[in-house]
Amino acid sequence: MLISGLLASLLPTLEGRYADAATIMQNVDVQHEPETVFYFARHYAMLGDRSETLAMLQRARCEGFIASYPLAHDPVFESFRNCAEFEEEIAETRRFEVEARHALQQTGAQERLSFPSNLYRISSRYSHREV
Repeated sequence: MLISGLLASLLPTLEGRYADAATIMQNVDVQHEPETVFYFARHYAMLGDRSETLAMLQRARCEGFIASYPLAHDPVFESFRNCAEFEEEIAETRRFEVEARHALQQTGAQERLSFPSNLYRISSRYSHREV
């Protein structure tokens, strides 16, 4: 149901049919699927709805989708990057990333799971990059 809701809302989103896309997204019962919520945020951004975009991004983050890189670099969010609320969302997401990285370091999992050392440096570099 979730993937069908995403796909069903994508066509009207790409065609700029706000009412149709919004109706589909609002009728999809999304629970415990923060990545789906994030993609709905992208759809709302493509439709130019700042309020719904920010609400969906905040919900996605609160439900566990933590990724500042697409917020800072995805062209879909380009028109939002000068918005104070969007900048706050990026900052909050980065804060969560730092906390998660610190928690992972505290467990020593990096050594036990044999993460490539360059993988950690790459992820650290992206989460601290300025917008």
